[in-house]
Amino acid sequence: MMPRIDLTSVPSSGTVLEFSMAHAQYATTRNENLKVQVSVDCGLTWTTIYTKSGSTLATAPVTTGDFSPAASQWRKESVSLTPYIGQQAMFVFIIQAANGNNIYIDDVNVKATGVSIAENDLDTYISVFPNPVKEKLGIFSSSDILKSSVISLRNSLGEEVVKIKNENQDQAELNVSQYPNGVYFLSIQSEAGSAVKKIIITK
Repeated sequence: MMPRIDLTSVPSSGTVLEFSMAHAQYATTRNENLKVQVSVDCGLTWTTIYTKSGSTLATAPVTTGDFSPAASQWRKESVSLTPYIGQQAMFVFIIQAANGNNIYIDDVNVKATGVSIAENDLDTYISVFPNPVKEKLGIFSSSDILKSSVISLRNSLGEEVVKIKNENQDQAELNVSQYPNGVYFLSIQSEAGSAVKKIIITK
């Protein structure tokens, strides 16, 4: 499952979900299935926007051993997100196994008119510590990115559990001791751009 993606400010057409995948059938009678689903109501309902299986899914010949793709055995897939423009969207990849062979997924990205939405992300300028975290999570920046930023924490279902407005130039702090163990996504939105960090809360 991907963290929730903000599609409220992207172009009204030409926005797509892109990913690379690779798969080989173990036998022609064993048909693995790959689905991509989207939710715009925080995971209450899901709509399938991509599905392929069997030979249609395969990017390589039938392989009876453990399939590991060569560089030429990857295929890029693109799914239109036009029906979901203007909304907050969550995406999940679902693999239905049929006692067959491996499916690989990589380079997942949302793009608008050929430009990656992630190109302005500031992940490399933001650090969090400690991670995994039990009580207080420190958020640090090598510049003034955090000044006048909005920091929010969402659980794996995309539900927002806390949001704060931060005015400090280079650091912020969240107390996460009251939240259940699990995987969370920390989102930082500022005038300079955005960043998303995967956080693990453990007691």
